[in-house]
Amino acid sequence: MFHTVIRPVLAWAGACLVATLLLISVMYTLSIIGEGVSSDEALTVLMGLPVAVIISGVVAAFILAVPSFVIVMLLRLLRLPRGWGDGIAGAALGAFLVHNAQANVSEGYLSQWQAYAVFATIGLLAGLSYWSLAGRPDVPVKPI
Repeated sequence: MFHTVIRPVLAWAGACLVATLLLISVMYTLSIIGEGVSSDEALTVLMGLPVAVIISGVVAAFILAVPSFVIVMLLRLLRLPRGWGDGIAGAALGAFLVHNAQANVSEGYLSQWQAYAVFATIGLLAGLSYWSLAGRPDVPVKPI
């Protein structure tokens, strides 16, 4: 049960945390570059970072649960190698997030295409994190 249910769920949660940590870090860095931040503001953000990552990770996990399932089933039907497939799934989910949050992204520091690139790259890294945390599984082989 651990390898079939618990470990993949924990890996999913870990990948969501990795994605939100990367996303918050990138967005905060862009805001520092764009506006400049005092040392007090920077310290405040750093102190709140763990809470923000956990809350954002839980929200991301719920928002992406159904789209993730659909993409993973599609990739399994295509029998893409694990690792590559997990990374592609993460990149697709990152693009899905940008597409559904376009109004918020367009008002920020990134153009639409930059936002797609950043979110897809973060999704790719999160997908590879999932693959690694899940124990680097291979494509299931059907017995003949």
